[in-house]
Amino acid sequence: MPMLEEMDSLIKESPIEKCLESLHYVFLPPPIWFILPFMYYTMFSHAMIYLVIHNVAHKYPTFAKRFLPWHYDHHMGKNQNTNWCVVHPLADYILGTRRKYEYK
Repeated sequence: MPMLEEMDSLIKESPIEKCLESLHYVFLPPPIWFILPFMYYTMFSHAMIYLVIHNVAHKYPTFAKRFLPWHYDHHMGKNQNTNWCVVHPLADYILGTRRKYEYK
């Protein structure tokens, strides 16, 4: 299956690269820390949660299929331009991009 091969290539990325990829969003807005420190720490926490959940979803597809179906649907569904959320599908429901698929 081509999708599984693509997922394997994503897994082979260095964990340091993935961490830096997520952390640069936290370090770009440091002025927020002076104005709204709670918001800054919330952004940092969400970046770490995203990093862990996203890596687990790609390393263990059967786990993702059962516990993160919105993310599994994004990669294995017919339309990959839907189901963008990783941590929770709330924004997908609000924006109308959540699509559920049935698998055998």
